[in-house]
Amino acid sequence: MIKAEELMLGNLLTDEFYDGFKTIIKVDSINEKGINLEINDDGNYPECAQQWIEPVYKFDELYGILLTEEILLKAGFETTYSSKFRLRLDHSNHSEIGFDFLHTTEKSMDGFRFYGKYIKIQHVHNLQNLYYALTGKQLQINL
Repeated sequence: MIKAEELMLGNLLTDEFYDGFKTIIKVDSINEKGINLEINDDGNYPECAQQWIEPVYKFDELYGILLTEEILLKAGFETTYSSKFRLRLDHSNHSEIGFDFLHTTEKSMDGFRFYGKYIKIQHVHNLQNLYYALTGKQLQINL
């Protein structure tokens, strides 16, 4: 479940169908009840689905997309170190911004790195918000 104060326009989220359909929801507007959305069609999403999706997702229907190495690579990060236990990715435009990925069974990122300080985040929308706060620019992710 997502809280309203976690969201910014342009954040990428998902719903309960992510595992099956890889639904990506882009926040278009936020109100007290939930969000209006923009759905990015990856080609596997039937056009007729637009007819049965309500224009508002309630906050308890939204979920964060877990950060993975694949997503970070699509967001402009590059692998700068790799071993059996650890993977380090740095952003191509901002070398002071990176991620350290510890290889675990749940495959989640261990920490966002900014000038050597770590911040624990696990979801795409948190990465987008933090990146914007630090750079003043929206993080482009081609999911």
